[in-house]
Order: sequence, then structure tokens, then C-alpha cells
Amino acid sequence: MSASFKPGLILFRVALWATFLAFCGLLAVPAPSALAQEEAIGQVMTLTPGVTVTRAGRTQALALKAPVHASDTLSTDATGRVRILFNDDSALSLGSNTTFNLREYSESGPRPVFNVHLGQGVARLITGKITEANPRGFTASTPEAVVGIRGTIISLRSYEGTTWVFVENTLRQVHVNGINVPAGNKIVIQPDVIPQPRPEPITPQEREELIGDLAIEGRLAAPTVGQLAYQSRAWEEIVEDSGLLLAGLSMPTQSLEDKIGQIGSTAFVHGPNGLIHQGGDWPIAPGTPVGDFGFEVNLTSGQVSGAWMNLNYGMGSYQFMNGTGKADPHGFFIDGFRGSSSSSSFTATSSTRMQGGPADFSNPGSKVSGKYNMEVVFDGGSRPENISSGIFEGTVLPSRTR
Repeated sequence: MSASFKPGLILFRVALWATFLAFCGLLAVPAPSALAQEEAIGQVMTLTPGVTVTRAGRTQALALKAPVHASDTLSTDATGRVRILFNDDSALSLGSNTTFNLREYSESGPRPVFNVHLGQGVARLITGKITEANPRGFTASTPEAVVGIRGTIISLRSYEGTTWVFVENTLRQVHVNGINVPAGNKIVIQPDVIPQPRPEPITPQEREELIGDLAIEGRLAAPTVGQLAYQSRAWEEIVEDSGLLLAGLSMPTQSLEDKIGQIGSTAFVHGPNGLIHQGGDWPIAPGTPVGDFGFEVNLTSGQVSGAWMNLNYGMGSYQFMNGTGKADPHGFFIDGFRGSSSSSSFTATSSTRMQGGPADFSNPGSKVSGKYNMEVVFDGGSRPENISSGIFEGTVLPSRTR
């Protein structure tokens, strides 16, 4: 054996090179945070042309079924509109001439977060599982306002230094710059206006304008496998708002293409001061108007959705929301309400309902009437209380083809 041949030194050098190459390989693997940043947080469900996404400094057109990521900025032009379903079943609708930033999104850990910012335009938000897990984890902001959302459906509009926040439904509380805004109310924020504004009821005209601003006609994309539960309220809202009928939601093995029906139209029923008290456990004089109500009817399927009743009386303000039902030539029936109050906690019983006779929902201006009942069990109590029963009277507003 040659004196110059040193096996130990050669083995040492091989081991050193192996360590170096392994170290280089580790450097080449993105950090977990970088990988997480690349993961899609949602998917485009439907859109009209004129929508772009800016990601990592690059702007490109957004397409049907395209993924969206945390930190994306979404923009629509004069014709563009888009609806997105997120992994936690939150849903977002953007109207035309809108810029919207998905600032922060994380489903992991004990405190998941979802923060968004509306630069300008109009947007509608339906919160999902992140809000359920961490009620304080969902925040929407505009240049003029910060909205704390705790399980709700809201619409935002921001133009030229003014922000409008419309609280459509809420199971808990919505705070706008620290001001509690109840369900069925709006607030207008202007930075230079003192004192702070008070919430006011959303008018039927404003509801119709919001619906028109966010309506989209077009094809609906199926969610990716494993993206969401088909029974998701957010998915149902997207289907409903798109004017597309979905059947067999409890059968995820069925083709989505088979579930999608024809494009229909929807009528909105509203009754300002339309709840007339007639009886109940509370000392309210019969014949007293105690609140308002509203609901939507799909004129093709007869499905009733988004029903709400607001009881505003001296003893407190109570909201009953998310009622659903069915209308047919013989009349309509609505139940499944969930309730909330700014002053106490309660559960709406199955006896909370609305029932009406035949109504011509396709004819704007037609009158809608029937009977309602509000029954609740307050936290800590055991006996249901019938806080109000009576009649309701409302009007069919103009229908719209989506």
C-alpha cells in the first residue's frame, strides 16, 4: 500500500461533502411559512369578465375555479364581478369597480384569523368556521372603518371617503368603529363627521341596490374535492345569490353539473312595522306594531330563504334570523329561525315561525300577510316564553333575474 494513500482522510472528505450537499438541499427547501403562503385559501365560484388578482407584484386575469391566496388583492372593473368560497366556508362577493385585499388568513392554531380590507367599491361577506372557532378573528376594514364580525352576513360599500356598513343578519354582534350595529341596520362612517353616527334601519331600496350591485349572471363552478361540506350555509348562499338552483345537497357523490338547475329570479318581501302584536306572555297592547320582517322567495323553486323578524319594543330588541321555508300555490311556511339580542341570550324554539296564505310573489306591489309566533327560552330558564304572537303584513318588491 502506498504511503500517500490515506483511507481515513478520504472517508472524512466524503462525509464532509455529503454534509455540505445535505445542507444545500435543506436551504433549497422552502420554509414551512413559505409553503403555507403558496397554499390556496379559496376558489372562484362564479364571475363575469373584468376581474384581476395581484399576487407577489404580478397582476393577471382571474378565471372560473381559479385559486386565491392570502395577501392577494382582487380588483374588478366596470363590468367585473366575482364570488369566492374560502376553505373555512366563508364567502365573498365583489361588485364592479372594487378593490379588495385578503390581508391575512390562517385556519391553524387555537386562534385562527381572517382579515380583509375593502379599498373601494362594494362587497358582501358571509363568515365561516374561522369566526366560529375565534369570534374575534375575523375583521373587515375600509379606509374609514374597522368592522368586527362575530358570525354574520354584512355588506360594505366604500367610495370617496365614506363607508356604508349594512348588517343583514347576525347571530352575535357587529361593531363598527366600536359602535354596535344590530341586524337589519346600517351605519355610515365619515371620518370628519362629529358626533359619531347612529345605526339606522336598512331600507328596502338599499337592499335592492345591494342585491343589484352584487348580482352575477353566469356559470357556477363546483368546489374542489374536500374544499367544503356541501351542506355549508356559505355554499347555499352562493348558489342562491347566483340564481342557480342546487338539489340534493346531502348527496355529495352526485355530479355538481347534475345538481345545477336553471337560472331563476327572486322576489323580496318586506314589512316595515309589519309585525302587529296580538298576544303573548309580555304586556304589550294588542294591535301594537312591534317590528319589521323580510324574506326572499325564489320564483322558480319556491324556496324561501334569509327570513328575519326584528322585535323592537320597550322591553328590548330581539332579532330572529336565517329562517327558511317553502312557498306554493296554497301559501307559505317559514321556520328554523335563530335568535340574538343585545341585552340577553336566548334560543328560539321550533314554535318560532311565520305562516301565510296564497301570495302572488311574481307581482311587485302584491300584499303578503299571515300569522307569526316568537317563542324563546332564555339562558338559565327552562320554560318557553311566547314573547309575541300576531299578524304580519308586507309587500312584494320588484323581482330580479340574476
